[in-house]
Amino acid sequence: MDTIIIDQVRLNFNPTGIAIINAAIGLMMLGVALELKIDDFKRIVSSPKAPAIGLAAQFILLPAFTFLLVLLIKQLIADRVTIIPLDNFNLFIDDLCR
Repeated sequence: MDTIIIDQVRLNFNPTGIAIINAAIGLMMLGVALELKIDDFKRIVSSPKAPAIGLAAQFILLPAFTFLLVLLIKQLIADRVTIIPLDNFNLFIDDLCR
């Protein structure tokens, strides 16, 4: 796809649309939070290795790989297109699929 076409794309949200998006994200986060149990927190305290690896992968490794990908394809799209979806919706869907 031509980068000039991508540069011309504009997403314009009105205040009502933003409120709807925020409400939808809030409901998804509530759905995830309602499924948390005390045992989940106990497992994190007793075995913090897995959550630490997950956090490191999400906040350090994935952005680093994205940066390297941008360097490899020699296009300056890092500030225009979000490549890694760091949102709770993906975590919610992943949890439901298990």
